[in-house]
Amino acid sequence: MDRAFVIGKRVYLRPIDEADVDSNYLQWVNSEIVYSTLASLHFPTTRAKLLDYVRSNTGRPDVAFFAIMTVDGDKFIGTAKIGPIQWIDRHSYCALLIGDPAFRGKGYGSEVVFLLLKYGFCVLNLHKISAGMVASNRASTRIFEKAGMQVEACLKKEYFIDGKWEDHILMAAFQAEFFQKYPS
Repeated sequence: MDRAFVIGKRVYLRPIDEADVDSNYLQWVNSEIVYSTLASLHFPTTRAKLLDYVRSNTGRPDVAFFAIMTVDGDKFIGTAKIGPIQWIDRHSYCALLIGDPAFRGKGYGSEVVFLLLKYGFCVLNLHKISAGMVASNRASTRIFEKAGMQVEACLKKEYFIDGKWEDHILMAAFQAEFFQKYPS
């Protein structure tokens, strides 16, 4: 496990680096399934833009940006992030991308979100971690629910995707509730 930072049963998180851009990451963010389900990717991304994104996030003291790796085989399957972190309010957002289609719908996403929550609550001492997703992306909602997050709000007609308006779901988990559910 190369530079394992947070370790789970089937995946581990390690710091993302520039070499990951050329290891399928660029292909993933430019795939139709990704840009049609993630509201933040509306335009094609170039290698230079993706490198800038990785560099800008890894250089920030309020962002933890990871490559998602399989424990078995050390395969790069996606990315995960906590940030930006609001240190005074002890709040942040988390996000993930299971980029490799062979690993979607198999529970890897929920394990990643659990690892992000564990890291955010146990190591960073955050009070609240939030996530947002397009309402029609039910797979994403299920991933976050399985990891212990709950719907907080639905912002109506927030995104225009594939010719129709989509709602934005906001979900959250709190440190105290996480510790009750997972006391060790």
